[in-house]
Amino acid sequence: MGKYGISKGYGYFQNMQAGLATIITDSNGDDTTAITFTRKFKNTPVVIATAQTSDDTITLVASNVSNTGFTLEADGSQCTAKTVYIGWMAIDDTRPSQI
Repeated sequence: MGKYGISKGYGYFQNMQAGLATIITDSNGDDTTAITFTRKFKNTPVVIATAQTSDDTITLVASNVSNTGFTLEADGSQCTAKTVYIGWMAIDDTRPSQI
């Protein structure tokens, strides 16, 4: 998605990307995976991630966020040795000078 705007109701996205990651937790419920964006962001984006499986109790952290990707960290002491699907979205919410 390129430039986008919604004038008075805000919105102003320069770039928005989303994806699905697979994490296989270890016996402690931990794992990390690197996510690389398909298109480089102009600025460091805001990243949102959530587990896509309803029976998973897991904490997710997007760390080392840059304009080219991020690290997705999972910690789920009640979600051990399990495959977890994580949906994520990255948004460059910097307002362009003109839309």
